[in-house]
Amino acid sequence: MKRLNLRNAVTRWHVIGVPVIIFIGVLMHFAFSFLGKPLFLAPFFPVNESVWEHLKMAFWPALLWWVIGYWALRGKASPSGRLWFTAAFFAVITPLWLIITFYYFYTSAFGIESAFIDAAIYILAVATGQAAGLWLYRRLPERRVLFFAGVFLLIALAAAFIWFTFDPPEVALFYDFRHRLYGIR
Repeated sequence: MKRLNLRNAVTRWHVIGVPVIIFIGVLMHFAFSFLGKPLFLAPFFPVNESVWEHLKMAFWPALLWWVIGYWALRGKASPSGRLWFTAAFFAVITPLWLIITFYYFYTSAFGIESAFIDAAIYILAVATGQAAGLWLYRRLPERRVLFFAGVFLLIALAAAFIWFTFDPPEVALFYDFRHRLYGIR
């Protein structure tokens, strides 16, 4: 019975997470400018219109959702921490990969840019990330090496988002073509 309750609680958490993550990400898109561009928030909110900066809209809310989820379900359903944070890595990396792949595919293949298509990609990517994380949580073996690799890579990604906000590499992924700048410069 406890296994069934855990399965239901975890599934419910991730289904609810899709619209929550999307909503928080959309708010983040506008929040940095709306709040007066405070420097201490720059690592967590998109600071320009580059693809990299828009990845923050998927990364930070999904990471936060998984961390909160572990603590919220811990008392009720006792999720495995090793499995949870291994799956969290995949739930967070999947939307980033999908956003980059689909954005560059459609803009390069068709020579267009569309806010509607970008929004659809974002929604699809977040939903797919949550589904991938849930699927892997249920099927991955509980291995220390996977846990440590997942946590290390999540920390590395978080550090990259912070670092590259202020000192981005000068490549297209980090370039805001509308304002002709990199990062928060």
